[in-house]
Amino acid sequence: MFSDRLCEVSSITVYYIDISSFQAGINLSGWHAVAAKATQGTGYTNPSWSRFRTQAATAGAFFFSYHFLERGNGTGQADYYFSRVGASPCMIDFEPTTGSDPTLGDCEAFCDRLRAHGCPCNMVYLPRWYWGNLGSPSLSGLTGRGLNLVSSQYTSYNDSGPGWAPYGGMVPQVWQYTSTLSTGGFSQVDCNAFKGSFAQLQQMVTGTAPTPGPPPAGQVTVPVNVGRAAGNAHNHLVSAHLVPTAPAGQAPSDICTATSPPAGQDVPVNSKVGIVASAPDTISVNASGSWVMLAQTDLNRANAGIATDGSFGPATQAAVEHFQGNHGLTQDGIVGPNTWKALGSL
Repeated sequence: MFSDRLCEVSSITVYYIDISSFQAGINLSGWHAVAAKATQGTGYTNPSWSRFRTQAATAGAFFFSYHFLERGNGTGQADYYFSRVGASPCMIDFEPTTGSDPTLGDCEAFCDRLRAHGCPCNMVYLPRWYWGNLGSPSLSGLTGRGLNLVSSQYTSYNDSGPGWAPYGGMVPQVWQYTSTLSTGGFSQVDCNAFKGSFAQLQQMVTGTAPTPGPPPAGQVTVPVNVGRAAGNAHNHLVSAHLVPTAPAGQAPSDICTATSPPAGQDVPVNSKVGIVASAPDTISVNASGSWVMLAQTDLNRANAGIATDGSFGPATQAAVEHFQGNHGLTQDGIVGPNTWKALGSL
């Protein structure tokens, strides 16, 4: 029933964006996780933070914050963050800016103080290049605190790309692979990849599980991507070693909004999982967001060789037209119901 190539798919990758005041007014529809800048140093609060939080809630997206670390007084910076946004889970943005080059000590002090306030602080964005500027030190002080590394290297994404290479004794859990994603009306947006389920990302950020771990022996997790209409049901279930089933009249390759058992639940390997189809957005040139990224991912399974950047540009249009021609579809460059169905059969 399933091709050998499908059975070779071995991982689930979740994408999310991070934004600051530069993206004020962005449309967050279609994103299931969003990080937003809250504060910097001891004197700056992002005026758009509250609006971002409300927009994320409206979009049904998991929301967390980040603090841009400055040099000196890590403890005072943590106090400032907590005074402005409370216990919103925090990622430390550990990089230099004009007149400021924060140290490992600043980062550690900030983490310790914020946790003392009862605020989750489990992620640190530390680009490899800045780690090198610091003298390529051991990051044992960060690993000892259970912090999870977010790397930064801007290039085309893939699950074995350079952004996953370890440094300082840490293995990146998240890779920020672009700063030029077009989404929600903006063309300069940071996008991040996490190799795990949506539930595992939430757990890592909030601290209920500092690092993603495997399900119990002999069990697998029903992919959250499937339940959140963020992935190809057929492919994601097969990659998780599960058997997709469907109600009468519904193909197992349809895009889904729900599963039974529900997404995120651990079940025995090779369990049958029922799916409920949704109608994905019809997308074409100038569209952006998670549906575009899904279409690009599926097109690449047909050897399109395009970037999975969530931006529907000329290269994606050409790939869609080529795919449609190979599958007996009207070559209009628009991903509508028939094209989605064909993509779902890969």
